[in-house]
Amino acid sequence: MPRMLNHSIGNRRKFVRHALLVALISSQSFAANGVMPINDTKISIPDGRTVEAIRCGDHCHCLVMKREKKILTKQCYELEFDRLWDYAFFVPVKPGKYIADVDNDGNPEIGIATWDGGNNIINRYGLAFSIKGNKLVYFGRKKFNLEYGEYLYGPDEKK
Repeated sequence: MPRMLNHSIGNRRKFVRHALLVALISSQSFAANGVMPINDTKISIPDGRTVEAIRCGDHCHCLVMKREKKILTKQCYELEFDRLWDYAFFVPVKPGKYIADVDNDGNPEIGIATWDGGNNIINRYGLAFSIKGNKLVYFGRKKFNLEYGEYLYGPDEKK
C-alpha cells in the first residue's frame, strides 16, 4: 500500500510543497474578498447603548438593546422579513459605518444580515432597522451578498 501511495503522488516533498502552496493561495484569495462579518454580533451606539444579536433558538435570534447590563428592549425573530434567522450579525449601513442616519430623519439606522446556509446568493438581503427611542423599527431591505457585500446603502443613497 505505501508503495502504491508513493507511486501515485511521486516525490513526497514535492507533494507537500504543492499542498502548502494550494493552501496559501486559497487563504489569500479568501482574504482578498474581504472579511465576512458573521462574528459581528454586538454594536455600540454613540449614546452608550448596545444592540446585540443573541441566539434564542435553533432558527431564532433576538435583537437586544442594553444600557450597561440593563435590557431596554428585546425583539426576537425567527421567520420574519422572509428570512430564516439561523445566524444574525451586523453589517455596515454606509461605507465604513455600522450606524448611520440614511434618510436624515434624526433616527440612525443599523444593518443586519441573516444567514441560514440554504439561500442562494441572488436572494440574499440585508435588513436595515431605525433606532427610535429604545426600539428597533424595520426600515427596509437591500441586496447584500455575504461573501463580498460591503455595505447596504451607498455614500449618497437614501432609502
